[in-house]
Amino acid sequence: MFLRFILLKGIYVIGYTREALEVSASFDHKGYGVRISFSEGEAGEIPDVPAYSKYFRKSDGLQFVLDDKDTTRVPLVDLTKKDNYPTLLSLMRTVVGRVFNVIRNFGIVPEIPENVPTELEKGGNLEAELLDWFPETSAGGESWTQLPKSKGFDLGLLFITSKFSRAARFSEDAELNVALWPDIVEALEDNKEPPPEMEFFTNATGHVRQKNFRLAVVESTVCLEIVLTQFISNYLSISAKVKKENVERFLSPEFGLTARLSGLLNLTLHESYLKEIDLDRILKVVEWRNKIIHKTGRLPSGIDPETLQKNISAVFSLINVLAERRDNIVASPELDQIANVLRQKADVMRPRIWLKSRHQVRIELDLFSKKTPEYREKLENLVRETIELLRKRDPRFDPIQHLTIYFKNIPSGSEALYDNGRLRL
Repeated sequence: MFLRFILLKGIYVIGYTREALEVSASFDHKGYGVRISFSEGEAGEIPDVPAYSKYFRKSDGLQFVLDDKDTTRVPLVDLTKKDNYPTLLSLMRTVVGRVFNVIRNFGIVPEIPENVPTELEKGGNLEAELLDWFPETSAGGESWTQLPKSKGFDLGLLFITSKFSRAARFSEDAELNVALWPDIVEALEDNKEPPPEMEFFTNATGHVRQKNFRLAVVESTVCLEIVLTQFISNYLSISAKVKKENVERFLSPEFGLTARLSGLLNLTLHESYLKEIDLDRILKVVEWRNKIIHKTGRLPSGIDPETLQKNISAVFSLINVLAERRDNIVASPELDQIANVLRQKADVMRPRIWLKSRHQVRIELDLFSKKTPEYREKLENLVRETIELLRKRDPRFDPIQHLTIYFKNIPSGSEALYDNGRLRL
């Protein structure tokens, strides 16, 4: 049996082609299969914008379809009986809450509420709240039947509940860029919880959009502090081999955010990363945060919105840089093993491996061999070996989408490139 319901009004799905706007996801939830998709709307084109957000479609609802995947669970046909409405509503709310959490944070859609609101704690009508999500059932997924209303059900209750449940719906200006949809699908399939810094990043993004710069400053610096602390802790313990107790002393509250930013970034980040950082703007945001938290409770007066946005964007940029470096340091023991295997199996210098976002891997590889007729075959074997090693550490790794290798021949200086699943000499 299938159960279908719909909720959440007014979200713009944005992408790089019209076809890319048709997104969906399927995952398991407590023994039930779940599929989500956005209701259809006519696609339009936005002129004079970056290619990745050129097309849009306004959806008027997020549709959920549940099915009986695991027979050890209570069958949906039983849950849809009136006596089981409390359990059914609880299941629906749990599924929606999980999807809310993932789309909000992994898709960076701060307009989605953090929790699924309910009026039941305030004496609301359970049946009215359930029917407000327009639940329907189907034996085979083709023809659908609405859940029946109880005899004597007051239709007016549905409209009262609908007024309350507006808080569960997207704001009219909510936007979801499909470039982030793979992250959403992965989080749903793997039942991943967003890390704390992602929650603060999403909150800060929402405050910037709403021009609530005071809260944007506070939440963005909290996010920065979390990621910076994680980066420094991993850098000292893994890369610099500092003892755990010494790391903890170094990261004590006495050594504040301003001192860490001013004194440590130049020592711990490569110059290629430092070029991406506008430290003056970042320190100014930290200064504003300190005045808000420790002195006035408000932003200093006279700061124009453009400066606020640029400075907070600089904080966001540093957060992304530090998160990438943190993840590479954590993965460095595994990456070192891969580099050593490749060095031993081929006549190459030790490969330089970087993890990028969304499973992407970039490798720079120097060869000592001359460019002979067997040169292509040698590189192809090296690519295959690399792919096999990377797949072992990351089951979601796809070489066509995720792998880039830069080859350089030391004697001749000639280069080759592997990307998009092709080797080019």
